[in-house]
Amino acid sequence: MAKKFGNPTGQLTLFHNPYQQAFWAALAARNPDGTRQFYRLALFAGRQAGKTIAGAIALAREAGQPLRQANDPKPPVYWACAPSYEELRDYVIPAMRLAIPEVWVDDWHETSHTLTLTNGAIIQFRSLDDPERGRGPGLHGVWLDEARKIQYRAWASLRPALNVPRGFAIFTTSPACPLHW
Repeated sequence: MAKKFGNPTGQLTLFHNPYQQAFWAALAARNPDGTRQFYRLALFAGRQAGKTIAGAIALAREAGQPLRQANDPKPPVYWACAPSYEELRDYVIPAMRLAIPEVWVDDWHETSHTLTLTNGAIIQFRSLDDPERGRGPGLHGVWLDEARKIQYRAWASLRPALNVPRGFAIFTTSPACPLHW
């Protein structure tokens, strides 16, 4: 039997954190013409500060939006990424399970790490331990958890995928060592 994906209650209790609130507000900010004000957002915080859950909630909010424009036949594709498969399995996927209500989930393929939402959006989970894994289809958005540990070459491979639909990138990371990109 396939493992279910999503939060069965659809509820998530968070401690009030003004930095998380500002992060989510920046992602939601729009210009008068409806385009995003910000396409690259980063949340830097120490250990156990709620970065991963904040990133998961941000990606869930974006992917859970009503779809799509009549002139866009393809469903939006998003990636949730981690520096290693272990971090993807131990932190990123569990955070997304909490952030996405179970009723939003149409299908979960555990072997391919692909989640399809009832609105047609697709979230794919990727480890970027091999920089070449950053290559892929045009993306509407990407979330890079613990970005400080991801090699620059992985970001350089991934970044062009965000150009086609003018996709966003979310970076959540602790500032323990500097980003070299």
